Amino acid sequence: MDIYRRLAIVLVALAFLGWHSQAQASPISIENPGFEAPVTSFLTWATGSTGTGLPGDAVIMDIPGWTLTGVSGGVWNINANPSGYFPADAAPEGNQIGFLAGTYGTGPSSFSQVLSATLANNTLYTLTGEVGHPSDQVNGSFDAVITVELLAGTNVLASMNPIGPQGSFAPFTLTFNSGVSAYAGLPLQIVLSSNQPQSDFDNLALDGSAVPLPPTVLLLASGLLGLGLMRQKRSLKR
Repeated sequence: MDIYRRLAIVLVALAFLGWHSQAQASPISIENPGFEAPVTSFLTWATGSTGTGLPGDAVIMDIPGWTLTGVSGGVWNINANPSGYFPADAAPEGNQIGFLAGTYGTGPSSFSQVLSATLANNTLYTLTGEVGHPSDQVNGSFDAVITVELLAGTNVLASMNPIGPQGSFAPFTLTFNSGVSAYAGLPLQIVLSSNQPQSDFDNLALDGSAVPLPPTVLLLASGLLGLGLMRQKRSLKR
């Protein structure tokens, strides 16, 4: 078989495989994505929580999968104890949510998680979740800034500032197309941050799907196939 035709077949096959892979997004594991651990009847504060407003009888322990940086945060069973700040059964997934409470001190707070997955080239990443505020704390009133980031190592790949509604939750979606990245092979990391006051997170999910080869590859394949046919015709005339 003519080498041009062989190259054309290979390129078409690669394009098809890329398209087929994109249609099948693969979930990427996040530990404790809905903040359902540790199980609590009301509030459990994350290890490292501080601040003048921290209750004297606060239960403080590790939040599986998540590392707290900054002032304070933890998990809150808002289905069992909404305390007037959320309607009944308000948690988007399960019973509990994660909260970051900069109001109990000074400065922002963050939850971060380094994933077992690493950044791959030519992959579209989609991070989704839900964000909200208690009914007495809303962005406009307290100048809160929520930040959601996707990183490779310590390098920020994509970020956004979703707006959390008061007394409920709203979904957010953050996407990143890796292309050919200098950070390929570094571990993926999720960072959730809130500059005062309290912000709440739930139902996180991350998936990755291979990005198909661009249409120019198909054009190149067509050109190579045409060259191969032309060479075949010339050889037959001889």
